[in-house]
Amino acid sequence: MSFIILGIGSISDTGLNGAVLQIISHGFIDAALFFLARTSYNRLRLLYLDEMSGMAIPIPKIFTIFAIFVKK
Repeated sequence: MSFIILGIGSISDTGLNGAVLQIISHGFIDAALFFLARTSYNRLRLLYLDEMSGMAIPIPKIFTIFAIFVKK
């Protein structure tokens, strides 16, 4: 979020475009991660990450999408 403030504070076209792009990217990725967290909870019924070891075995498609979005 500090990059957004920095981009807005620069008052240049490049800075403002970068800030807007970061805001949109942040919104999409956060929405996707919240969706995937809820979906994985509904399938596994586990809350703690240490209990979810081997998540790729029971829900491989959700795990793959989750791994892609985490690489933000």
